[in-house]
This record gives sequence, structure tokens and C-alpha cells, in this order.
Amino acid sequence: MVRLSQLCSSNRQLEPVYLLKLDNIPDVHSVKVGDQDFAIDSNHPDDQSLYLYVPGKDATITANDASGEETFDVVYSQDGTFEIGGTSEPNEAPVIHAEDKRFEEGTVITDEMLLEGVTVSDDHDENIQPIVLSNNIQNDTVGTYQVVYQATDSGGLSSTTEANVSIYAKPESNEAPTILAEDKYIKLGTEITDELLLEGVSVTDDHDQGLKAKVLSHNIDSSAIGTYEVTYQTIDSDGLVATKTINAYVYMDFVNVNSVPVLSGSDKTIAYGSTFGEAEALEGITAYDEEDEDLTKDIQVVFNPVDTSKPGEYEVTYSVVDSQGAVGYLTINVTVLEAPEIGDADRPVITVEPDITITAGETWNDAEALKYVTAVDKDGNPITDIEVILNEVDPSKPGTYRIGFKATDENGVSQEAYVNVTVMAPSGNDNLAILVAVPVLAVVLTAVLVVAFAFVYKSRKRKEP
Repeated sequence: MVRLSQLCSSNRQLEPVYLLKLDNIPDVHSVKVGDQDFAIDSNHPDDQSLYLYVPGKDATITANDASGEETFDVVYSQDGTFEIGGTSEPNEAPVIHAEDKRFEEGTVITDEMLLEGVTVSDDHDENIQPIVLSNNIQNDTVGTYQVVYQATDSGGLSSTTEANVSIYAKPESNEAPTILAEDKYIKLGTEITDELLLEGVSVTDDHDQGLKAKVLSHNIDSSAIGTYEVTYQTIDSDGLVATKTINAYVYMDFVNVNSVPVLSGSDKTIAYGSTFGEAEALEGITAYDEEDEDLTKDIQVVFNPVDTSKPGEYEVTYSVVDSQGAVGYLTINVTVLEAPEIGDADRPVITVEPDITITAGETWNDAEALKYVTAVDKDGNPITDIEVILNEVDPSKPGTYRIGFKATDENGVSQEAYVNVTVMAPSGNDNLAILVAVPVLAVVLTAVLVVAFAFVYKSRKRKEP
């Protein structure tokens, strides 16, 4: 016997289509829907059924099997159902079965957890899988929240249902206390007591305060070097017991050998013309000693040949002495960079009076010369480092002489300037009389000496026989 039942509606192409199921047809030879033939090789392997897509209009389905021909009149109704042989079988939405759930505060809640135990039943479709449509759960706040589930059948009909999700506070549970103890090192021959073994041992507990540990057992023989065990125990107010076992090492005490202090420091690179005295040399150099610890303040610079006016690499040596006389040394490399190229705009500006004139006989030295010159750096700041690098002036002789000055700014950048100095003869009547009298007197004295010499010579000639 062939039976036809309605499954669900579908929306294939542009017109309504219904999926009909033709049941119990193991011996069906042919099937027609109106004038359209359907092949029988599409039988469902499980229930030997034939699934037909029927347009949303009246149709006649004819099935031929071994017993003969059976015809089904399918009448399409405007409400979206078919009448099959006078029986109406409309498709209905699936039904979701979900129970309320509870989670502990702080639990990370996933959709998989919310879907556990949720099932769906449907008149036509099997194995419809529900989904979590929405929820307002706050897993870190105690309270009651809602989750909405949804299920959709093969005909596109959906249904939803709501369940409660409760977030409850974490229960306070008592845990066993914790014993904090580290391995011990015991000198050979030391008397072993509980007080000694309990030094540094403490107990922590979530509920009880002030718990103490006791020595439950130990196997230490302080007369023999070796490794032993000590076990501690404590009990909280609820009777929870905690134990901890540590190692105890019995060792022989050797005489300590004084260690040499260690100096640390990196190589240095400094600018041409910069300052590199003891303070600069000690920057970044440290010293540590196993016994005396930090000895940085005691470091000495024992060799510092650095000349910042000469680019190159130098070795600087340091030393430090600990309280027992052990000496540590450190040598680093100090590199003086090449002098930077300096343009005229970066050099100091020297201003010298254009006409330096003095009178013969006046005092003249470097200090007097510096009164005629001033200098500023490239930013206009006064420079006091000015020196005389050339001084040819002879203040006792009238004439024109050359003098040179050099000014150096705080960065070591210098500039030179050279000018003429004129030494004038003295002026005025008194000075002129002196200048005239001196050569005349010299001529007179010379003539007198010549006359006197001639007279003496003649006198000697007359006396000769």
C-alpha cells in the first residue's frame, strides 16, 4: 500500500513548493506528478520513501506498484497547506525543550555549555540543531539571567524559547594550611634542637591566623657530613593537616679566603678638546668586593695619559683596595675623536683697536697689549680666555711692530688676530733739546779726544834722539 504525506513547505525558485513524501514503495514501478515522471532510483535508503517537490498548485500524483495503480489528488490551499486525499497536514514549527541552568560565579560560559541538554522535536524533520540566539549573562555577578534558543526546520519555520541562567556565589571552602620552609645548612658539630630547625619556618592559612609549625621528625646527625631530612607539621582549626619535608645539609666550615675586589666599567669615547680629568675618568666605574661589598667610592685613577687636544686612543687604569689589602685593577680604552671641522661662523670674533700707538719710553707688555682687545663667542657671549701669541714691540725704539692675539671659547674653539703697533718718538721742546744736544755733545767730545791724542803723539816724537 502506498501512502502520501506532507513534509514541509519550501521556497524553491520563485513560486511556493511543497516537499511531499511517498511512503512504503519498495515495489513501485513509476510515479507521476501530473504529466511529470519521477525516477524510482531516488528512494531513501532508510525508509524506502520517495521525496517529491510539488509546485504550489493542485496536482495529481499517480504511483504504480505490483498491486496496481494508486492515485492521490493533491489540492493546494491559499493558507499554505495541501489536502492529500481529503486529509490536511500543515507544517508546524519545531518545539525546543530547554531547562534552566546554574553556573558558579566567574565561570567562562560558552554556547556549547548553554546548549547542553537542549533538544528539538518536529513532526517532519529529525535532528534539528538548536542555537543560542541571545543572552544577557554576566558571569562575574550573582543573579538570574535569560538565554534565548532558536530552532529552524527544513521548511524555514523557526521557533524560540527562553530559559533562566542563575549565577551563584563561589562557596567558601577551607583549604589546608601551607608551611613555608627552605633547605637548611648546618655546620658540622652543631647541636640540633627544634628551635634551630624552626628558624625561618612559617605557616599561611586562608582562615586561621597565627598558626605555627612543629618538627614532626628528622634524621640529622650533626657529627657526620651529609644530607638529611626534616619534616614539619601544622593543623588548622578545622583539623586539616599540612606537612612539608626539607633537606638539611651538614657541612664542614672552611676558613674563608679573602676575594679580590672587582672593578667594572666600559670604554669611553670623548670629544676633541673636552675635559677629561679625574672626575670625568671615574664616571661609570664601579667596584664590588665579596666581603666589603660596594667599594666604588674608594676607586683611584692610577694612570690617565689622555690629551684631548690630540685625537687617538689612550689606556686609563684604575685600582681599588679592600679592607684586607687585596687590590683590584681595571684598564679601559678612551678614544679622543678627531677635531670637528669648524666654519668661520662658529669661531670667536676678536675686536682689536685699529690704531695702536704708543710713545717711545712708555711701559709695554702683554698685560698692556690686552687692554686693546675684546672677544665674543658665536652666540655673542664675552670670552675672557684671550692671550698674546706674538709681541715684537720694542717700546724704546720708534717704529712699526707686529702683535698677535688668540681667543678661545668654552668649547675649545679659537680664533687669532694680528695688528700693527706704532712706537712714536717723544714730542715737545724739552724732549727736542735733549735729542739735539746729545749728538752735538758727542761730536765735541770726539774732537777734543782727537786733538789731545795728536798733541801727545807730537810731544813723544820731539823727545826721541
